[in-house]
Amino acid sequence: MRQLFCLALLCLAASGTAIAAPGDYWHVDQWSTNVRQGPGTNHPVARQLGQGDVVMELQHRDGWLYVVMDRRGRTGWLYRELASPLTTGADEAEETAYFKLFSDMLDSNREQAEDLGETPLFLSADYLGYATVAVQVSDAFLPLARSEQNTQLDALVRLWQTVDNTGIPASVILTTASGDRLAVSSSSRGRYWMDERD
Repeated sequence: MRQLFCLALLCLAASGTAIAAPGDYWHVDQWSTNVRQGPGTNHPVARQLGQGDVVMELQHRDGWLYVVMDRRGRTGWLYRELASPLTTGADEAEETAYFKLFSDMLDSNREQAEDLGETPLFLSADYLGYATVAVQVSDAFLPLARSEQNTQLDALVRLWQTVDNTGIPASVILTTASGDRLAVSSSSRGRYWMDERD
């Protein structure tokens, strides 16, 4: 019987930025930066952002980033040249003590599942900076119903948010063994799946 991933109770008792990817965070570089309703200057302005504002990427197209702008989950298209990446590749970000604890907890959970003859849902994690982790899922995670995937992802975000102590909203990116990003979930910006499955 598969048990709910609840490492949060224990807590309480690949990809670089050269290519934009879902879940990456970007820092707006200029004042009065237009975020548009579509990827191009021919689309109406959805909102203006200022220098220092932070957005979370959901996808990219033709030099434009489709981003989540705020806690309400409002989205729009930002021209990529007007922003700088905050998250980095796993080999570039300096790991924190908080991430080490989170990674150790994932390792412990994986070992416990294997000792019980079960397949763990989460295999390993990489720190990408800006309170963002990329967590590799096992093949056992993929066929789960979306509702169960959401439950597991939400528990993982709560765990990371509890462990991380930076004051930055905690974000988790789920990846496959091949490095494809499946989902992005932020404690303040919502949950987004990269596929269209219900």
